[in-house]
Amino acid sequence: MKYFSGITLITLLFSPAWLYASQDFSSEIENRQAAFTAIEKYNEQIEEILDQSDSDWVLLEKRSAELVELSNSLTRLFPSGSAENSKAKENIWKNSDDFNKKLSVMQSHYSALEQGIKSKDKSAAEKALKQVNSTCRSCHRSYRSRW
Repeated sequence: MKYFSGITLITLLFSPAWLYASQDFSSEIENRQAAFTAIEKYNEQIEEILDQSDSDWVLLEKRSAELVELSNSLTRLFPSGSAENSKAKENIWKNSDDFNKKLSVMQSHYSALEQGIKSKDKSAAEKALKQVNSTCRSCHRSYRSRW
């Protein structure tokens, strides 16, 4: 029975490392890259619409709601170990508290953008969009690799 217990213990100790090493994060990487692509596209679209004298508030509401949803999805799309074959730097997981804080700040700015748009307050929406873009740049400097 001691032999079986030893094998069980070794299996329990080394299985997590084996499972971790064999995990495929391609879905998470693909989804987060798609989310960031959509975020960039919708940010630009919102900026262009807000620059117009007669803004399409219906489209702005749709896009801002999508941005809130996309930014919220990012919290699930950076599982530990998913840096390989992605544009993400290892610093995301080494400094996860800071990274998660920046994601949270981005989410709050998107919520402010959505509220500004819902109330048709162009100034508030523009301010929130500017804050979002600033947060994005800050995060990219620390956590995104170009190669």
